[in-house]
Amino acid sequence: MRRRWIAAGLLLMAVGGCALRPPLGRSRPDLAALLSFDGHPLTFAHTYTDGQVGPFSIGETRASARKRLLALPLLDQDRPQLTGGAPVWSIALPARSGSYSVYNVTFRDERVASVEAFSSVFAGL
Repeated sequence: MRRRWIAAGLLLMAVGGCALRPPLGRSRPDLAALLSFDGHPLTFAHTYTDGQVGPFSIGETRASARKRLLALPLLDQDRPQLTGGAPVWSIALPARSGSYSVYNVTFRDERVASVEAFSSVFAGL
């Protein structure tokens, strides 16, 4: 009987975790990755087209996104892409869990059009 309760609890956690991933991934892709059991386990990737995603706001200008990013602990390899007019930035930012969250920021008409948030427990291994 105890095993059934444990199995039911684990199933409930898995289903609840899968349902919470997209909202949680807006601010903590690293935690959303820990709740991922389908597709690619322990990996989270989701593209957002509205609202706030990590340090970005959909619709904000390239200049304001650049200014905000320059105040964050960017990797040296990510800094050069901020000076150009590339249609997509791929920025890795440290997460509170100790890993990195990667944000692929797509611009349209010099404004943030979408942001893909990505994190994997296995990244860097």
